[in-house]
Order: sequence, then structure tokens, then C-alpha cells
Amino acid sequence: MRWPARGRTNWKYWSQRQIRGCKKMSAYYVEHGLLGTTATALLALVNNKLPAFRALLRDGLDPDTRIEDPLRVLLQSNPKKALEAADFDRRCRAAGEGFSAPPTLLMWAAGLGCPACVDLLIEQGADQDARDDLGYTVADYAEIYRFGQGTGSIK
Repeated sequence: MRWPARGRTNWKYWSQRQIRGCKKMSAYYVEHGLLGTTATALLALVNNKLPAFRALLRDGLDPDTRIEDPLRVLLQSNPKKALEAADFDRRCRAAGEGFSAPPTLLMWAAGLGCPACVDLLIEQGADQDARDDLGYTVADYAEIYRFGQGTGSIK
């Protein structure tokens, strides 16, 4: 592995390292059940922990649960959509409004590229036609994920 030259920052390396550290920490929280149900569900999705996610659904987690995304993490792989979201959020804050319809678990699973979790949520009856406060659907989040992976295109 090549280290970046002194004075230069390799942002790709830095973000991947940070992501790995975050995943290790969140995996610990998921495995030991130290968080609330929705946070544990989100961390199970991020870490691709299908057994933990399946157990949460079996224990009564609603497949249509909405989880706020104040940093718009799911949209970061498409700069145009991220800027549109930032503008929308700025207008909402100026009007004193919060998130009216945050992304559902199904949108999170599609946006994080977890097909097994998507299938499980659909089996559990998650609403595939739901829209978030920006008007995006599950298909839009899956498309944004593919765009970030370099395998899709967004118009």
C-alpha cells in the first residue's frame, strides 16, 4: 500500500479508513444490543448484519419505520442530488420545519446496497411506493447507490 506524500491528503484513503473504524464500532453496538431498535436496525443495515436485522423484524420492528437522515448520507454519492437536498433542507429550516417524511428502512437498505435486507423487508410487507420528503422512492435510492458505485447513471 502506498502512503500519500507528505503535505498531500489522500481523501479516498482517509474516508475508507474512517468508514472501517465506524463499522467496527457500530458492529460492536449491534452485536451487544446497546442501542435502541431503530438505531440498531440502521447499524445492522450499514454493517450487512442480516441475522441481527431479521431478529429485529421478528421482534416487532415495523418494516415501514422511517429513520431521519439529517446529513443526507444516502445522497452523498451523487453531488447534484446532495446539493438539491441541502437547498431543500435550508429552506425547511428557514421555515421552521423538520423532516416531514424521512427515508424508510427499505430506502436505507437500497441506498446502502444491501439486497438481502431489501428482499427481507419486501417479504415483511414494506411499502415499495413510499416517498421521502424530497419525493425520492426506493428505486431512486437504489439508482443513487449504483451511481456511487460507478455502475449506473442518473439523469
